[in-house]
Amino acid sequence: MSNSLLNPKFIPEAVYQAGLTRGFLYNGPSMVPTFHPGYLLYIRPDASDISPGDVIVFDNPSENIPTVHRVVSISNRGLITRGDNNRLCDPSPVLPDHLIGRVEMLEDQGRLIPVASGRRGLWLAQFGWRARWTGRQLRRFFWRPYNFIRNCAPIRQILHRWFSPYLKVMHLNTPDGLLVKTTFQDRTVALWKPQQGQFECRKPYDLFVPRPDGAQ
Repeated sequence: MSNSLLNPKFIPEAVYQAGLTRGFLYNGPSMVPTFHPGYLLYIRPDASDISPGDVIVFDNPSENIPTVHRVVSISNRGLITRGDNNRLCDPSPVLPDHLIGRVEMLEDQGRLIPVASGRRGLWLAQFGWRARWTGRQLRRFFWRPYNFIRNCAPIRQILHRWFSPYLKVMHLNTPDGLLVKTTFQDRTVALWKPQQGQFECRKPYDLFVPRPDGAQ
């Protein structure tokens, strides 16, 4: 789904009067968890004091659609940007002619929430980048033992015996057919659709939740 600019008539009057005269419907993964698909973002189009940490909307020639990313630095080539959920900075600086405006407010289910910008916004983004980097390193470190256990039937059987008292299996009739749901301490961890042969199981519960026969 592409990002798109809103008709000004859909912008709340108080927001419009505050100078946020453009709106933006966000879709995509690059700014998660700061923004989620469906958020309405409100923009100050005449922002001339852009600083590192601000979130901006700009025309992206390589995508042919507007993009919303955070400014991480400013160089003589333009604004250096990066998505809060991206591993790397964008390959091309944002030129002044491509800038649509600065995002200062978001709307989520009718609630208006200020968008963190400047030093605070950059600090929060950097914290998220470091946390995701640490998570990737931990997954890389534990992948071999995790994969070994997942493919070792005797160990999986032992784990299943240990954790089976905490597993509950529910059979639900849905318009699409039977749905088998497995929960662990009231949290849904696996879904099995026998008619479609589809089985989904969250990690690390796949180490002890048995995979149904014939599951894809």
